[in-house]
Amino acid sequence: MQRKTAAKRKVVTRRLSRRDGAPESWLSRWYAVRPDIDPLGIAILGRIIRLGPAFESHRAAVLASLGLTPEISDLIISLLRSGPPHELPAGSLSPESTFPLSTSGGMTYRVDSAEKLGLVNRRHDDRDRRSVIVSLTKKGLDLANRDVDMHMELVARFLGEFSNGDRSTLAQLLQRLLKGLEAASIRLIC
Repeated sequence: MQRKTAAKRKVVTRRLSRRDGAPESWLSRWYAVRPDIDPLGIAILGRIIRLGPAFESHRAAVLASLGLTPEISDLIISLLRSGPPHELPAGSLSPESTFPLSTSGGMTYRVDSAEKLGLVNRRHDDRDRRSVIVSLTKKGLDLANRDVDMHMELVARFLGEFSNGDRSTLAQLLQRLLKGLEAASIRLIC
């Protein structure tokens, strides 16, 4: 039984390496060193690890062209996504962010930085003076829309070879993966 499993993994590894070309010759080397490892699992893990920095380097160039940091981009896009009047209570910013922060101090720093650039305003909530509302300025709204447009152009370049069906499948699979990772994180914490 172990021989059949090892033989099957070797075939899968060869197929993955051949289909994916030379940049992933690391995959066949894994089989030689650790034949007990699931080749599909290691292929997925390796690609995820490589995708993050690859995407971030392209994204960093986009953001630099706009004079933004990833943190400020995340803030103004979150406010844009909230819809008109493009404002949120300060306490809601972290959960609304794509990259949520675990401390309020980190979000305060983001808001301070964006405010210095003239992208957001802060005001006390008329209904609850203890609460602060953060809103996009006209400049912030324009820049947030440009930021989204440039991100969508970047994504279109990356996914240019994908059909709409491929994109939908990828989005669903990534969502399932994120849910699994979040569930695993909760189990590790508890």
